[in-house]
Amino acid sequence: MTGKKFEYVKDDTKEVEIDGKYALLTRIKAIKEFILKDGIVVRKGELGGYITPHALSQMDRCWVDENSCAISNNFRTIVFGDATIYGSTIINASVSDEATVSSSFIKGDDFCYVEISGKAQIVKSAVYNAGLKLSGEAKLNRCEILSNKSKFGITGSVNIFGSSVLKDCKILAQPGEVTTILLAGQYNNTIEGQVITETLINKIPRNNEKTRQL
Repeated sequence: MTGKKFEYVKDDTKEVEIDGKYALLTRIKAIKEFILKDGIVVRKGELGGYITPHALSQMDRCWVDENSCAISNNFRTIVFGDATIYGSTIINASVSDEATVSSSFIKGDDFCYVEISGKAQIVKSAVYNAGLKLSGEAKLNRCEILSNKSKFGITGSVNIFGSSVLKDCKILAQPGEVTTILLAGQYNNTIEGQVITETLINKIPRNNEKTRQL
């Protein structure tokens, strides 16, 4: 898609406080019709969500729906490619490619960023004070990711790759450490109802060999 696809509704704004700082959000409105990656049609004149300046790219098919907010402390573009945000709030979180965030709250900060890419999905989940890299076809469903801060303000990070599917899980990232979850192949790629505090890596299967969790 070329050219601008939305404009700011200048008289529809709201101010929010994040970590003691205030951000002014402005409602967006589509100025042309286009189709999202999942087939949903955004009509000309349809209202989108509230964003900080430049948070949503004018290019491609990315969109922030009317029940969502996209907030960047440093005015960088955080939603681009064909990414879609439905009924969610994302703060200092990059959502790109064909990634989807729905009914979720995702918050990174200036030092511990969140990156969601590929065909990754986040559904009914929350990320607090933890770095997160979610890519491939990984999916979070009703999960919570959080990290305590050390006395120096350092938090932990979580990397989730492959075809990992996490449902009803809580991931506790240790300050200053990276927790990696890589589940690949057709077998054992789902973790459900667990509290995860350490790295979990599956062996990528070859030929017809089943995945073995280490």
